[in-house]
Amino acid sequence: MDEQQTPSPTVNEPTVPAPQAIPSPVPQQQAPEPTPTVQPSLSSLTTPPTAPPKAKKGNVLYIVVGAILFVGIAVFGLLYAQSAAPTTSAPPVAVTPTQIPTPTPPPNVSRIATTTAFMAFKEEIASFSATLNSFSLQDSTLAPPILDLELNLSN
Repeated sequence: MDEQQTPSPTVNEPTVPAPQAIPSPVPQQQAPEPTPTVQPSLSSLTTPPTAPPKAKKGNVLYIVVGAILFVGIAVFGLLYAQSAAPTTSAPPVAVTPTQIPTPTPPPNVSRIATTTAFMAFKEEIASFSATLNSFSLQDSTLAPPILDLELNLSN
């Protein structure tokens, strides 16, 4: 009964071709089949639930390595953010030295400073110093060397 049955033409009736369906550019989607509802049974209610399957050692290893990498990247990021942040520093404190006069004791004059020989030596040094100060440092006989020399290289 799925197929449509067309009545066979009679002799008196003219035959007309049946119209054909035009294919649609949009493909037709079939309706999803309804999922059957499962009624819980008494046996499923009394059995304890099964434990989830245990993780394999390889999966645990990946999780541990991933956690270590994540923590390492987070610590590195925090350290980088702290080092890249501009640091604010207090203005330098101007240190001004205070001059505290120190008391100087009076010089103790030695016995040599009072002797006549030391006094005579002091006078000789003063006269020699006056002679050096009166000495002329300019000498007319001294002249700088001549640096312009004529060289004849045509041999």
